[in-house]
Amino acid sequence: MAARAVVRSRGGFTVVEVMVALVVLVVIAVSLTEFSMDSLRTGSRAQVRTVATTVAKEQLERVRAHPDYTTLVSTYHNQASTGFGEYPQMTRTTRVTRTTVTTAPRADYTTVTVRVTEPSMSQPVNLTIVVAAP
Repeated sequence: MAARAVVRSRGGFTVVEVMVALVVLVVIAVSLTEFSMDSLRTGSRAQVRTVATTVAKEQLERVRAHPDYTTLVSTYHNQASTGFGEYPQMTRTTRVTRTTVTTAPRADYTTVTVRVTEPSMSQPVNLTIVVAAP
């Protein structure tokens, strides 16, 4: 009697196929996680920078609105403040320099620079305006 060959149909995956699929899924999951974390860090840095810029602009507007031009230096030069909202280590420093030229052409103006630092920022925010004498 002749032996019959028995043919079985395979209905599942091999262990190697399952392992390859798992490795691919893990690589994709890790990549997505890294991308998400990087996006969160970037958003957080942007938020800190936005707050720092707002703090600097507010100070510049305060100086600009000061009613007595002749007292800008004595009122604001080397003025420092720390702690703004949810950023207790954020520091704002104001530098004011008045320039007066008495020879022709005459000039009288004040340069105001506001610098805002925060430990989580890689570089400080520096904003400068020039205020002319009235």
